[in-house]
Amino acid sequence: MRRKGLVAAAVVMVALAAVVSAQDIQLPAVIYDNAAGEWNVEVLSSCRSPTYGTIKFQNTTARVEWEDEGVPDVLISGQSTDAPLSLAALAGFMSKDGKEYSYMTCEHQENYLSTPQRPQSVAQLSSTFMTMYTGVLSSSTRQWSCSSGVERNVVIEAFGGPLKANSPGQWKVQEALYWIEIVVETKDLVGTCAHMRSTAAAETTLESKRRSRKHRTSRGFNSVSVAAQADEALTESGIVTIRFIRRSGTAASWITRYHTIIVFTTIVVVFRVVHSFVSTRAAKTPL
Repeated sequence: MRRKGLVAAAVVMVALAAVVSAQDIQLPAVIYDNAAGEWNVEVLSSCRSPTYGTIKFQNTTARVEWEDEGVPDVLISGQSTDAPLSLAALAGFMSKDGKEYSYMTCEHQENYLSTPQRPQSVAQLSSTFMTMYTGVLSSSTRQWSCSSGVERNVVIEAFGGPLKANSPGQWKVQEALYWIEIVVETKDLVGTCAHMRSTAAAETTLESKRRSRKHRTSRGFNSVSVAAQADEALTESGIVTIRFIRRSGTAASWITRYHTIIVFTTIVVVFRVVHSFVSTRAAKTPL
């Protein structure tokens, strides 16, 4: 019994150590609450080679499963934008000294975009609902504010359908999104990993990232090489990107998923009722 107790205690200690060692990334709660399902994860940074993994959003936290060993353990959660949100898990991707950062959201925008070329899972839709937050980085040694003179160096974009806020105490997340991206500009950080090639590259900002996205969208999803080149150029200029791309299609409504079955069943039932009625009338009609 004592040995079993020691084994159980060891398992608990290992689990607690894993939780403690895991660093977090906090998304605005309304984005996290609409991201249920399985996603691919990409992290692009000049501090290390492109890093890939998968994640399944459920309940209040989700853990990234990396393809390669040695990548820091990352937990994703959703938090209110009323307070600073953590980017601690990106520390090793943002600077050489691994300093941890958080961010404060400053602006929030929502809009419908025309997107005729779309992933196959949502090919029937012709427009996309975009949710975007812009903000500023903060650290333990330096605090930024959302004043008009401070450059926004964090952009979070989410694409899919209109977002629905969960009720208080409700853990179930919705499936409204198929693309989430966090973009952080690190060129002005101390100890950045970015290697500036020229003054022009050093002046690259998040606006160029947004222009790159628009160009990529207009060319369609087949322009993989163009998108890869754009990502590489921005990475070398100090842009750190963590991207979530949905693997499983968003869940359709009950009526949409079972529309064909409902119609077929209705037709069969109506046919049988009419056939029975006609047969009964024919049997009662004297020859």
